[in-house]
Amino acid sequence: MRHAHVLVVPSDFEQWGLVVNEAWQNDLPVLASETVGALRGDARRWSWTLLSAGDASVWRAALVRALSQTTSERMAWITLGRRQAQRYGLAAHVRSARALIDVALRKRPARWVGWVARLWPGRVVIW
Repeated sequence: MRHAHVLVVPSDFEQWGLVVNEAWQNDLPVLASETVGALRGDARRWSWTLLSAGDASVWRAALVRALSQTTSERMAWITLGRRQAQRYGLAAHVRSARALIDVALRKRPARWVGWVARLWPGRVVIW
């Protein structure tokens, strides 16, 4: 992966796409189908391009664009990917787990769960 120019993930379905996290950690831009779970929830699209899974012409154009980037464009793409890697990396998961433990140790934890559920509707709340 270290010698690649871009990671291409044209999956029809990908629950999370761990390879995307690995690409971010290796400073590799990502072109992925819109079905990859790691990318779906973030509309900012920092370090990737979401493409339609079955449209070959769109994929071709995206690859040509990705491979013809200037050095500064590529470095900007890589920098944003590093931020995503930090956002979804092990340290972030440890912080989340500690926060959940802190909530459970409070006197009235159920109230906090209700607020979390309201802030992130449709997402899973781990209790």
